[in-house]
Amino acid sequence: MKELFERLVTGNEMGPYSTATIVNLGDKDMIFISGHIAPEKKDASFKEEAEAMLEKWVDTLTKLNCKPSDLVMVEVSLVPKISFTTLYASFNEVYKEFFPGEKFPARAATGTEKLPGEVRVEIRGIAVRVAQKTAP
Repeated sequence: MKELFERLVTGNEMGPYSTATIVNLGDKDMIFISGHIAPEKKDASFKEEAEAMLEKWVDTLTKLNCKPSDLVMVEVSLVPKISFTTLYASFNEVYKEFFPGEKFPARAATGTEKLPGEVRVEIRGIAVRVAQKTAP
């Protein structure tokens, strides 16, 4: 059974999509979470932008009754206005703070020329949680 999670209004949606799609697999739910970007702040450093985006991401996980440890796959897109290697290293410093211990989900990171607005980082992912009871 597929369930569309209620779209969360964050103020910077850029198109018609669901925040998440939940697929029930019996005793587990697999949750596909749409891309998240930080609210645009003209003078934000990359670190501030990445932190704001990840805080918004964790807020969405919480609303889905998930936590970062429920993530099994994460995809990150980065716009390298400086070298990709430097931006990747900066992102990793912020990213690792959002996961307790050393238990990180699988992850892919790619460089891209442009993301919606003028943001430099976007995150999306897949989580697995214990199935939630739904109304008949």
